[in-house]
Amino acid sequence: MLLVGTALPPEITSLRSPQHPAQQIGSRLNHDHRPYGGQAPFLPLLARAVSVVVFCSGGSCGWEAGIRGGSSPTGRCHGAACFPGIRLGCSRFAAAADHRARVLGDGALIARSVSWIDKRAAAGFYCGDMDTEALIGRAGKLSELHARHRPLVLPTVWDVWSARTAVDERFPALTIGSHPLAESRGAEDNEGQTFTEVIAAVRSIIALVDVPVSVDVEAGYGLDPAELIQGLLDAGGVGLNIEDTVHSQGGRVRSTEEHAEFVAGLRAAADAVGVPVWINGRTDLFLHAQDAASVVDEAIARMQALVEAGANSVYPVRIQDDDELITAVVSSVSVPVNCTAHPVKHDLARFAGLGVGRITYGPLLQAALTDAMKDMVRGWRD
Repeated sequence: MLLVGTALPPEITSLRSPQHPAQQIGSRLNHDHRPYGGQAPFLPLLARAVSVVVFCSGGSCGWEAGIRGGSSPTGRCHGAACFPGIRLGCSRFAAAADHRARVLGDGALIARSVSWIDKRAAAGFYCGDMDTEALIGRAGKLSELHARHRPLVLPTVWDVWSARTAVDERFPALTIGSHPLAESRGAEDNEGQTFTEVIAAVRSIIALVDVPVSVDVEAGYGLDPAELIQGLLDAGGVGLNIEDTVHSQGGRVRSTEEHAEFVAGLRAAADAVGVPVWINGRTDLFLHAQDAASVVDEAIARMQALVEAGANSVYPVRIQDDDELITAVVSSVSVPVNCTAHPVKHDLARFAGLGVGRITYGPLLQAALTDAMKDMVRGWRD
């Protein structure tokens, strides 16, 4: 893990510790400080001089680091456990007044007040694969595309190949779906992966395309909104889907008030770091209902509440084949309505005529390609 900051006591010029202090830090922080579900500690350091620290935060490898005021980093990690979110070359540093670390004479790092980053104190600071200005630029581009295209089609991708293929066909933005991502990794949908695993996977996709990317974060993996926003931005994402089926709690559905409050938390966290993340507020009320007509009023009220809370678009799942439902939703909200489309069976002109503002494929593009592949290879069996 590489932290680049403006913050280490200038009297500290070097540090070597054969006692693996990273393991001590990892143990301590895993109990007291749980970004990304407590799986990869993140240690903000408040410094007073331009300094660089390199260390492994995974808690399972050797550790060797140099601290040089204003100079290049030195150090190496002996294992694969280093947290991948903070990379060489980051130019921002998240630090808050209640996040402290001291370097003691014996080389041990003692964390103090290791609660999650205070959003207000961290405003304007970011350390990840992309600097804040680049993230703001991509987020602004995504917003502009939603305004310019009705509907805006965001191909749902799941790996570098599918992302590059869509970009090669000149799609100006993408979304990474939880279902196809899980399928491509041999995992289950509905939060069958941890948020840490998801962020690691989507980072490799986002890094290799030059368009804005939104990420499906399902119901939030049991994390709070600030943690989700931090993880998204660490990976270079500038948009997200958030749904109301809480998979980490047995699949219960959030109430309208609870879901709106969660969306409001996401908006506040994004605003605090200065990146206008596009929030696609999803509801599964139609998905779970035996009779869609019986939940229309509740679903519309829920989507209106999400918009009031800061959602930029709404996503009522499983209305794509019902023109009346689509019309009712579109006429009731002031933001783009997202519909799931099958790339072969559905028609873009129909959605446009109904006023749909945004189209994604969910798992249906991957499913269509699966069917096509089976057709192609079937004749080659022995």
